[in-house]
Amino acid sequence: MKMYCTKCGREVQDEKFCVNCGQPIENNSETIYNCRTVVYKAVNAYKEMFCKCLQFDGRSSRSEFWYAMAVNEIIRILFFILLRLSGSDNPVAYIVIVIVYLYNWSVSIPEIALQVRRLHDLGVSGKCIWLCLIPIFGLIEACYILYLFFLDGQPGENQYGDNPKESY
Repeated sequence: MKMYCTKCGREVQDEKFCVNCGQPIENNSETIYNCRTVVYKAVNAYKEMFCKCLQFDGRSSRSEFWYAMAVNEIIRILFFILLRLSGSDNPVAYIVIVIVYLYNWSVSIPEIALQVRRLHDLGVSGKCIWLCLIPIFGLIEACYILYLFFLDGQPGENQYGDNPKESY
């Protein structure tokens, strides 16, 4: 069974201490997985999305992809709530709208890069993302790509690089 550090959330093997934070690891067979672990992984995946914002080569694991997307959608939902609370004829609403547009523009390239790396993990070319822009066919392609995002990546090394599960 997989074990995780209770302090930082990193997966640990048979070490006595976490190599990431130094936390002592109890030697039991139960999976140590709590809310802090999930939040830590989600925030790290989101930061990683921006650190690799122009890296369209390589691979991203399924967990890295979905954690980053989840944080991104939570931020968008918070913006939506803030927009609804600010009203429609309020100057604050216009400021929130500008912030939402700036956020969406700033996150679009890192999202595309993450999607391309996720497709690379499946052994699929990232160029197929552009097929989503074709009317009618694009909707079918988008549904297919969404289906692909849920699949497990290719084991071992593929033409796009090393398996990200071994490093994430």
